[in-house]
Amino acid sequence: MPGSFDFMRSKFPEISDDGQKAENYLFTDNAACMFYISRVFDNILKTLCTLNNINLKSEGRDRNLSELIDELKQKKIISGKITRILHSMRIFRNKNAHNEDTSQKENIMLLKQAKTLCEWLMKNYGGNKSIITENANLSHVTISITDLMNEYEQDSISAGKKYNGRHMTITGWRVLKVRRSQEGENAFVVTLLSSPENVSAVMSTVHKVDCYFPSRLEERLKTLTPGKNFTATGTWHGQKLKNCTWKSEGKKRNIFSRKKYDDAKSWYVNKIFLPLLIIAVILAILFGNR
Repeated sequence: MPGSFDFMRSKFPEISDDGQKAENYLFTDNAACMFYISRVFDNILKTLCTLNNINLKSEGRDRNLSELIDELKQKKIISGKITRILHSMRIFRNKNAHNEDTSQKENIMLLKQAKTLCEWLMKNYGGNKSIITENANLSHVTISITDLMNEYEQDSISAGKKYNGRHMTITGWRVLKVRRSQEGENAFVVTLLSSPENVSAVMSTVHKVDCYFPSRLEERLKTLTPGKNFTATGTWHGQKLKNCTWKSEGKKRNIFSRKKYDDAKSWYVNKIFLPLLIIAVILAILFGNR
């Protein structure tokens, strides 16, 4: 399998090098082969967490690898298949860390899993040319955040292939908070919350997504306050909207206002207007008979 990790070199050279070294040791040194497979696993996991703003440490200590994988799955960043591969590689990686050697057969299986992970990583985060070309030929997308996130909940991999790299306008937002970003040239992140159109009396489904804005919009972003309705336009990547512009639509819309109005109207009619009408009719009859 020489050279089967070369496709990673342009975007993830360290992972590519470790994968190549693992292949080189496959038939000569099981321990060295597994060492470099473990490095591939570690770097893929760290890359995914970094790109998706998942903290690698908690209270100054490295977080448990299983916990990181589960958080990626919970946030629908990875599919069930990718989750299973990561956990499988984690188990063998931990054995190797405790000086338990893997067999050549196990290393062959793990190298295949590592390549599957690398192919998935390139398609979703490496700017794969075929995906960029495919998306570039598609028209601008306007979609509600609820519909978009529902697609990710049903199949995050397919949704990522469909939308990553596309220029999109996403509607149905409310500003949740505005904070300063540490990511490159982006000055601020506006965290947006979906405004559900249909609200149950018991529970409503909402979605929270970060939008990244270039530094030149810093002064305008300072005028944003939580609760405002919001329509954002930018490039969608990794369930984030980047290089954004926006249209703010005024003060927070009270999604319960129509219901409150209907309830108040019903209360007024039933509790005040009808009783008064009945009393007026009775009085009219009594005084009309005199």
